[in-house]
Amino acid sequence: MPDNVARGHYIQAKSRAVTLVYFVLVSAIIVSLTLSHRSQASASRSMARQAALSRIGQLAQDLRNIGWLSIAGREVTSESDVKVRDANRQLADNIAFLRVQTYGDKSVDQLNQTLSYYLQSMDSQWQLIRSGKFEDARRFDFEEISPETELLQEEIRDVFALEGKVAGKATTRSQLEVVTASFLVLTAIIIAVLRFRRRQQFAFLQQVSLQRSEDRF
Repeated sequence: MPDNVARGHYIQAKSRAVTLVYFVLVSAIIVSLTLSHRSQASASRSMARQAALSRIGQLAQDLRNIGWLSIAGREVTSESDVKVRDANRQLADNIAFLRVQTYGDKSVDQLNQTLSYYLQSMDSQWQLIRSGKFEDARRFDFEEISPETELLQEEIRDVFALEGKVAGKATTRSQLEVVTASFLVLTAIIIAVLRFRRRQQFAFLQQVSLQRSEDRF
């Protein structure tokens, strides 16, 4: 009788231990999937910031091209005015997006400041072009806009490279967390199956034992 009681306590303790392990595994799966989702979101945001940076660089160059075409053609068309307004609007939208997404980032703050100076210079040049002072606009481009363009493009490349590293790390971390979660899910399933089979075997042995007792009786 004492042996049966001790065996019962042992089985009960073992069952509780297995339940605890199963609970820990499920909790770890939930945590891993949550972290993976956050990593994927971080990578997506970083890629969106990279797209905004690329767009800013392209729009800044488009503005300069419009100015050069107007200087070369010695005229300002209504189409050029529309293109300038549209490019400035899109630049403002992309910068506003970066400011929200990278609040407090010093490199982006510096880029915003450089872009602000660049747009002021472009506006000054455009005023010269609209006034018909094409030679002054040409000299202004070489003296002011050209150096600012190089500085702007360099800062865009630097921030773009930094965002690429962030996106790469987030993607790698997300993949690692997905693999970890998959392993934990597989382990939890194996434990659940083994426990189910254990219960079936235990129930079968109890039934056999009861049948043997009845036969002996």
